[in-house]
Amino acid sequence: MPAHDCESTNAPVAAYIGRQPIVDRAGALIAYELLFRRGETNTASVIDDTAATGQVIVNAIGEFGVQRVLGDQRGFINVGRELLSDDVLGLLAPEKFVLEILETIPRDEILHAQCKRLRRAGFGLALDDVTAVEQMPASILELVEVVKIDYPRIDSRDLPRLIDTAHRAGAQVLAEKVETAKAYRELHALGVDLFQGYFFARPEMLSQRKLTFAGPDLMELVHALSANAPLEMIEPIIKRNPPLLMQLIKLASSGLFSAAKPVSTIGEAILRIGTRSLLRWIQLLLYAGVSDVSLRSNPLFQLVATRARFLELAANRVQTRDTDLSDRAYQVGIFSLMHLMLGMSSQDLMEQLAVAPDVRDAVVLRRGTLGNLLELAEMVESGREADFDALPELGGTLAAKDVSDITAQAAEWVLADMVG
Repeated sequence: MPAHDCESTNAPVAAYIGRQPIVDRAGALIAYELLFRRGETNTASVIDDTAATGQVIVNAIGEFGVQRVLGDQRGFINVGRELLSDDVLGLLAPEKFVLEILETIPRDEILHAQCKRLRRAGFGLALDDVTAVEQMPASILELVEVVKIDYPRIDSRDLPRLIDTAHRAGAQVLAEKVETAKAYRELHALGVDLFQGYFFARPEMLSQRKLTFAGPDLMELVHALSANAPLEMIEPIIKRNPPLLMQLIKLASSGLFSAAKPVSTIGEAILRIGTRSLLRWIQLLLYAGVSDVSLRSNPLFQLVATRARFLELAANRVQTRDTDLSDRAYQVGIFSLMHLMLGMSSQDLMEQLAVAPDVRDAVVLRRGTLGNLLELAEMVESGREADFDALPELGGTLAAKDVSDITAQAAEWVLADMVG
């Protein structure tokens, strides 16, 4: 993606994540280290460990999906002192991740207690960037699965003792920054179990366009969730932030919180995730960094919001026994334009989202009652009069005056609730 696309306040930025293979003694892939990436150069410039790791987790789960990033392998991620004790790690599937304890964390009783808790939760633990035996106190070493040694920084005379100490404690030794065949042969002969470095593969970078989140909306949602606010207070905050709604649907249908299956309503998505896990996710988005750009400055966001509200109000007036129709109509409004922000087709977008079938059919095929409502919204947006003869699924339940009233109400809602 051209650099200028990322610089515009109206354009989505890109999500990046690096991954470097970790192989066993036979050269077989057994895991990936997931790496923070800021841009297309495939390098990291980490200023804040917590924000960097938060961005890795956000992108792995919410943008790309764990299956795409890791497949059947495990993922190693760096974790600093702050995140070791944070609830956001509860969003990770423990059996899929090994937490690399950064070398900057003191090897003290606090770390020992944190490691015990994380092991009980099912996470694998690794000591990162080890260069000396003194960095592996016995109380910590007995809890870790892997010791990662920073090979270029270790005196070759110290290697045997370091490897033997880790092995006697039951930990595997992973040599990182292995860049030559000579280094690999030396380490292999010394009994190193796992390897990572340019000799095997350079980090691969995954990227795709993403949407940013407005900090004030996230903070409002944090406050509501922290106060155990009822669903009727939480839903409006999510509904006025289209990227947040898309993330909610992705998370709820991802299989992280229950069996992977489509989501019909926003309330169902919140209940499936659970308010505690949703709070963790929002906190993680704040860790990872957000955009404070007002939705006022983004005309496409305003169009998305206006269309979604129009569809919701119109669905309320359509005589049907389907009590959730207005909720799904709102989703149709959001998803019918979201693909433009992400630079993909509507069909590709809907393939990423496990939504109700009639929502998908409406967005992609303009089919069914929801499809007719979407066509009605498009007529209004283009300045045409509503052609009800072309909208048979609505069955004469709406009149021209209804459309005029709904259009005004939708515009007022956006001005008052989204950009006011």
